[in-house]
Amino acid sequence: MRKGQEQQQQPAFLGGLCEQLAACIQPAATAHTAQPTHAGEATQRMAVTVPAGCYGGMQMQVNTPHGLMAVTIPPGCGPGSSFTFNVPQPPEQQSQQQPQQQPQEQPREQLAATVPYGVHEGEQMHVNTPHGRMTVKVPTGLGPGDSFTFNVPKDPQKQPQQMPSELIRQQQQPQQQQPQQPPPPPQHAPAQSVRHVFISHCTTDDSNDVYKVVDTYLSAKDKTVFNPTTGLTHVEKIDKAAMQSAVKRSRLVIAALSEGFFASSWCEAEIEAAKEAGIKVIPAYSGDDHATKQIDKWVTKYRAHAVFGHVFKENARDVLNKQNNSTKATLEYLATLC
Repeated sequence: MRKGQEQQQQPAFLGGLCEQLAACIQPAATAHTAQPTHAGEATQRMAVTVPAGCYGGMQMQVNTPHGLMAVTIPPGCGPGSSFTFNVPQPPEQQSQQQPQQQPQEQPREQLAATVPYGVHEGEQMHVNTPHGRMTVKVPTGLGPGDSFTFNVPKDPQKQPQQMPSELIRQQQQPQQQQPQQPPPPPQHAPAQSVRHVFISHCTTDDSNDVYKVVDTYLSAKDKTVFNPTTGLTHVEKIDKAAMQSAVKRSRLVIAALSEGFFASSWCEAEIEAAKEAGIKVIPAYSGDDHATKQIDKWVTKYRAHAVFGHVFKENARDVLNKQNNSTKATLEYLATLC
């Protein structure tokens, strides 16, 4: 953008990205240019990705090398798209740098990235930059859902694996000593992120009773049962996509059958995720609330259904029946499938 076309904009300083960035940096093809600051100020260009839940006209918080800054998202931008903006330098640095404005070294572009699920401090992650795909190292103290900025060299071929620069100055000194030592082992192995069981259920009828019975029994057997209250604390918003992601990180899915279960679009989305991932689904029901004739009706009605038909690849099992002593054996069978 030429200086004659620049519009004045007063920057406002603040900190952090929007509460949770939902994805890593997108290619520059979707980038938009933010309004520049005063033409007379010394500035630095930065690029950032719009996080989930933020759109054009809204403000988001960004970490810059000179502190925290509030940036207005340009019109037309939405989650996953990126744009650039000007970062004014502090007055004391402007007075020192103005006499030395000789382009001895090409400036580096700074981008922001979000740590994806399953990646932790000290581990490598891949991000897309305007110059291609790049490998960066997660800074110390950060984990899934946290964000950080890193430098992108103008010539990626000369520096193919530029390590990220931590904006928190207290963390810069330990980082300089890391090249002399082997990288620390990951704190969480990928296998630990996989849960044993996901119970797809409706919370408003007897399907929830099935969930409680199975959860109590399997937890006593040291099986990890997904709990949406504690299992999705790392996401900004609990939605169907988040539940589907949790399903795909489970070894077994139990469908707690009820009228509410089949009427729930959330349950349908969870079973769909299990089908796509090839995860076994075991249908279970409360014998105190439903006779076998009702189960037969559900089988007849939903066996040809594009999603719920996957539920009936296995026989439905009674897990809650005061008049049937075999429910304990059924629960033990479910434990062996985990």
